[in-house]
Amino acid sequence: MPYKTPQEVLNAFHKIHETMRPNLEKMFIHVPKAKFEIRQTEAFRAASASAEYLQGTPDGSRPGVFYVPILDASKFNTTSGMESLFLHEAIPGHHYQISLQQEDTTLPKFRRFGGQNAYVEGWALYCESLGKELGLFTDPYQYMGALGDAGGRCGHAYRQNDKRRSNQIHDG
Repeated sequence: MPYKTPQEVLNAFHKIHETMRPNLEKMFIHVPKAKFEIRQTEAFRAASASAEYLQGTPDGSRPGVFYVPILDASKFNTTSGMESLFLHEAIPGHHYQISLQQEDTTLPKFRRFGGQNAYVEGWALYCESLGKELGLFTDPYQYMGALGDAGGRCGHAYRQNDKRRSNQIHDG
């Protein structure tokens, strides 16, 4: 089902959110107070952008935003990865983790506003694995997309470690 307009792509991401909402409420007791939006990446940066999450403000004056670059809606990849991308970049991924951290006034400021990247990305990767429990991955192509994304990251990490080992062997 190729899309015809950018709004149809954004609506597909909203549908992912609506599909998993009942299970989110069962799985997560603590949810952010911060609002959340899905937006198309601005045209001036879309060609060089990846889908991303931009955190909101702790006081809620600016919502967290999941940006999706859509250069040509008819060529947007519909067959795989949309659900795992949403789980990682949006909800429960970066939006829940970053917003809850910012809202927790018992934490010192360096923890509330600092970017501990290993934790942030680790949480988001874990969230990708929650798809089935959240009512997603019912389409085998979406599930294969999620597995492919995970496999690609594993392969990348292996190659990086292999290069380090090789350099250590050759450099003494």
